[in-house]
Amino acid sequence: PQVPAGWSNLGVLYASIKREEEAEQCHRTALTLDPDYASARFNLAYLLLRQGRFPEGWTALEARDWYAPLAGLLACPRWQGEPLSRKSLLIGCEAGHGDMIQFVRYPPMLKALGAARVAILCHPGLAPLFATAPGIDQAIPLDQPLPSWEWDCWVPPLSLPGLFNTTLSSIPATLPYLFPDPARVAALAGRLPREGLRVGLVWRGNPNFENDADRSLPGLASLQALASVPGIRFVSLQKGTGEDEAENPPMDFPVLNGAPMLNDFADTAALITGLDLVITVDTAVAHLTGALGKPCWILLPWYQTDWRWLDGRDDSPWYPHVVRLFRQTARGEWAPVVERIAAALAEFVA
Repeated sequence: PQVPAGWSNLGVLYASIKREEEAEQCHRTALTLDPDYASARFNLAYLLLRQGRFPEGWTALEARDWYAPLAGLLACPRWQGEPLSRKSLLIGCEAGHGDMIQFVRYPPMLKALGAARVAILCHPGLAPLFATAPGIDQAIPLDQPLPSWEWDCWVPPLSLPGLFNTTLSSIPATLPYLFPDPARVAALAGRLPREGLRVGLVWRGNPNFENDADRSLPGLASLQALASVPGIRFVSLQKGTGEDEAENPPMDFPVLNGAPMLNDFADTAALITGLDLVITVDTAVAHLTGALGKPCWILLPWYQTDWRWLDGRDDSPWYPHVVRLFRQTARGEWAPVVERIAAALAEFVA
């Protein structure tokens, strides 16, 4: 009972089975025993953020250490919210593609504080898309050396919401905040179906993600109930794992394989622009579709639902009026979720 790690681990278990009051008490007990125990504070952050308790949640999220390797490479200080007049700032890279897409909405706010130059370090597949994002002067892919430019300060992207005191009512959610390349849109438009409503599909995420077994569907066949809705032309946005299924879909579930058209997220953005709707599991494509201001329906797992989709909502304040959430009501049971989506899709067609 005096071991903080034991209390924190028990809190994770309680949170995973949705006993959140007990989970919170466990994490707070761990922090009472050891106020510097970072794992308990990080785990508490996920619980608070999922409940929409953002002020304390952002503070607790600072217990993470994902960005430590980058911090060791940079000579400039970390930005702590001080005035930015005529200063240059580098937004670091941390977590996954979806996290970067979600929080690239903040650079215009940095410019509004007076920043003269804002650069962002990002995954290579995001660099072409981020290069034209509002407020970004330079997008630097991770696979290239850092430029010799000396920044005045730097900031991890997941620290930006806390530094701007983001609450549920103050999320910067003007959509769209990412924009496709018109030349790419024109190049891909002719390769999309000409008739019917065009619906993009993503059924699997990165298999290396810790919760992928719960968030991803077993395969394309799990969505086959959608094929019963007339007037739809399905386009796969699946890249990597699952891409082979789109190349050889079931006979009664025709799907256009979009993977050969996609070399980076700028291509994916251009292809999504030509669609009417995207239906996806919780992947970066969900955030990209929302950031583009396109209708997006997201399938969410019961077990360890990601904090950013909050609790008990079928919409998202991060992507208002475009994202619709379809949640599992029992762990692993996707069939009822797909049936609800099929009914909603029939209404969408009508």
